[in-house]
Amino acid sequence: MVGCWLPRREDHLDHLADVTGHDANLGILFQEDVLHIAFAVRSQVPRAYTVLGRREVAHCTALGKVMLAD
Repeated sequence: MVGCWLPRREDHLDHLADVTGHDANLGILFQEDVLHIAFAVRSQVPRAYTVLGRREVAHCTALGKVMLAD
């Protein structure tokens, strides 16, 4: 399953998910939030539901913590 706001991003996320066998997410840091832009799902493991366009407080998400660590 792939979801994306931006053209051609799903190709890269699909490839990354295929190679790793894990889900792949793309987001940007917007002010103090993470804005979810695209995702590719590969695992059958229950997970948090990703909503495209959703903003979440960066320090409350794994994706946000990675971006804030830079």
